[in-house]
Amino acid sequence: MIKEIVAYPDARIRHASADIRIFDEDLVEIIDNMKDTMRSLQLEALSAIQIAMPASVVLIRQDDNGYLELINPRIIGKNGTTVEHEKTLYYDNLTAEVTRYDKIKIIYQDRFGVQQSMDTEGGLSRIIQRKIDYNYGSTFIDRLSKQERQRVEKALEYGLVESASGACPTVFYRDYFIKAIKGLLLIGFLALLTPLFADTVLLETIYSVTIWGSVLTVMLIVGYYFYADYEVKKYKSCTSCQSANTLANALIYLVLTLLLFVGSYLLINPA
Repeated sequence: MIKEIVAYPDARIRHASADIRIFDEDLVEIIDNMKDTMRSLQLEALSAIQIAMPASVVLIRQDDNGYLELINPRIIGKNGTTVEHEKTLYYDNLTAEVTRYDKIKIIYQDRFGVQQSMDTEGGLSRIIQRKIDYNYGSTFIDRLSKQERQRVEKALEYGLVESASGACPTVFYRDYFIKAIKGLLLIGFLALLTPLFADTVLLETIYSVTIWGSVLTVMLIVGYYFYADYEVKKYKSCTSCQSANTLANALIYLVLTLLLFVGSYLLINPA
């Protein structure tokens, strides 16, 4: 069966793949689905996680149109390095220079669970390394230099790299609301420690400031809820938007703000 390729910004690509322990019909089904998908999209290689199957399976198309099946592959030896431009199905229109090992030795199992090993170099070596990266929840971005990674992440943040269904930033403006809310709550709860060193006059001042801080926090929570709802509708194709429970977050922060208010009040008006 042909499966849909996991594409940015779907976070499932970051799921680590589990090793295959039972070599049965379920494994054969995964392999067959991968082959069908590869034929349909004319792919040279595929990791199971790329079709949302978190299993440690890698397929490589061979020159005779057969498939090299790597189950639970591990790199146990490496030598030399090469630098080449790479692109991936996960990120549309994104390429970068990536450093990888030129020669590697791997161990793996076939579909029957029999242990195998292989030495490879050049293009095949690079393809296998790329697909094994996916097994560990990694993409080529994680192998870039710090400066290059910052450049790519900035492009992703501002939607300069498009998903299959349209531009979608990885950092949402609602996150700035959350940062401000957390900051105000942290300051407020730290203020609850003032009875350890403050006199009554200072406590009353802190209480007054905390009241206004709570009001501001509530305003930010309301603003967060409505703006987050706007982003969910604007980027409805984004997995990170769809999975965000904005109402639950807003309620949690409202409860924390209420606790802060009550705690501050009790400092000034002890029972």
